[in-house]
Amino acid sequence: MIQHATRVASGPAHRWQGAEVPYERPAPRQLVPYRCDRGHVFEVPFAAAAEPPGEWACRCGMLARLPGTAANGPGESEHDRCMRLLLLRRIPAQLGEILAEQLAEMAAQREGGTP
Repeated sequence: MIQHATRVASGPAHRWQGAEVPYERPAPRQLVPYRCDRGHVFEVPFAAAAEPPGEWACRCGMLARLPGTAANGPGESEHDRCMRLLLLRRIPAQLGEILAEQLAEMAAQREGGTP
């Protein structure tokens, strides 16, 4: 007669249809917290050796990020990202000229004149 264990993996070895199956422990895990812009906080389990992604989908459909990271990456604000991209395309002297032109146009609009 075959004996069945009442619980799966109930000890160092368990019987399954008469065969001895060694019990193995699950891989080590880490719980990584995420937070979305709506304030939902949740944890996702990953393998201990895995690098968790910076973004994860929240249950509400928005992107959740690791705590302490900005929307554009750790330590980079929207302004920093825009300035970095501008400096890839233009030299600071060109940016100064463009800024002066834009400020002159805005001043002319305030005075009621046309640019």
